[in-house]
Amino acid sequence: MALGIAGLVRTKNGRRSGRWAAVAGLVIGIVGSISLVGALVGLVWLGNSLVLEDEARVSQCVDTRTVFDSVDLWEADCGEPHDAEIVAVGEFDGDLISRYDAASVEDFCIEVTTEDRYRPLLRSGEYDVAVSTDALDDDDPEFGDHFACFLERSDGEQLTGPVG
Repeated sequence: MALGIAGLVRTKNGRRSGRWAAVAGLVIGIVGSISLVGALVGLVWLGNSLVLEDEARVSQCVDTRTVFDSVDLWEADCGEPHDAEIVAVGEFDGDLISRYDAASVEDFCIEVTTEDRYRPLLRSGEYDVAVSTDALDDDDPEFGDHFACFLERSDGEQLTGPVG
């Protein structure tokens, strides 16, 4: 952008040729600067809105989006309609990997849920249970990967407040 301005000054009054290049450089510089600012704002928003499994907490309300067969969790206000509520979080160790491989998602989440208020809901049939992991392959977590179990209404409707 600065070079475009310098080019405009140097080509003023026809003293030098290349005014078109100075204008093009200025326009490209402005568009590039606006794009960079937009990308930075987007990245900051993404960083503040995406709920990573290692930062998730029990009873946190989230919206869910599935991208490339992987569920992403997005921060949501429990007082507003939202997709799900986190009922268990943790880090995979050898024992949890074995339990995850051997059990259904529902059974795994029931086993790792530390809050008793969620267990009846997990078994009620009113809610679907799902797991989001930071593993490269959700079906094959490794030692140290994080997970978050969450409840969604089984009728597909959004939650209107905290569950449990």
